[in-house]
Amino acid sequence: MAQTSQAAISRRQFGRMAATLGAGAALLPFVGGVARAESKRGGRLRIGANGSNASESWDPATWGVSIIMGLGGFGCIYNNLVEIGSDGVLKPELAESYEAAPDAKTWTFKLRSGVTFSNGKTLTADDVVASINHHRGPDSKSSAKPIVEGIANIKSDGSNTVVVELSSGNADFAYLLSDYHLVIGPADNGKVDWMAHIGTGGYTVAEYDVGNRLLLKRRDGYWKPNAAWFDEVEIIGIDDVAARMNAASSTLADISAQSLRALSAGRSNPSSAAMTASSRKKAA
Repeated sequence: MAQTSQAAISRRQFGRMAATLGAGAALLPFVGGVARAESKRGGRLRIGANGSNASESWDPATWGVSIIMGLGGFGCIYNNLVEIGSDGVLKPELAESYEAAPDAKTWTFKLRSGVTFSNGKTLTADDVVASINHHRGPDSKSSAKPIVEGIANIKSDGSNTVVVELSSGNADFAYLLSDYHLVIGPADNGKVDWMAHIGTGGYTVAEYDVGNRLLLKRRDGYWKPNAAWFDEVEIIGIDDVAARMNAASSTLADISAQSLRALSAGRSNPSSAAMTASSRKKAA
């Protein structure tokens, strides 16, 4: 069983690395910022990752110390209302648009139409309200509680509109909703069953060994056309540095989380990591 390694990654690195994979399994078709005409969907991307955690949970309120939850949950299974693009600019994700009142106390989010969860349920405003409320309230122990504590009220206005009222104006509120804890799950009577790991992202869980390994399978009908390029994504917890490097240089893994970390921090050439994964991926 993999041992807990809470010091392996920082909260900021966690979010950046997960976002790198989420934007990406889109690394494959874009090398050096130029679309590669020969790229095609298929294969399995295997990631050797440090930061495994034997006490990890599918509850996003607890995320932050497990690389499997970060890359798999936030990066592949779920989406947020908004996301920060590879250029560092905030853009709508599950929200098609959003706007703030002049005093920045009331925010209105219009949801993207036609988005479904992996169980076939259509995304609605009630799902967003339940997902955000999961982190609110006096009894909440969520790591995201400080992020949402400025919310005075959140409600649905029809099936495709979410209205958030803040206790005081915050011009940066939309940025807060890109946090990796604030993923959106399907609501049932105002609650989300996070243990079912059902999201609107491009992948579903095929196999899972807590703290050790997660195998994800691409689902049909993902609403993002330029993402989820691999048939499967396998995340393997390897905390030992030497073992991880050996895996990355052998046939056990295509890329290490260290490479993803460098990519997410802008310290590595995207083409090198993309070409490494591309050259090793199995035929579709």
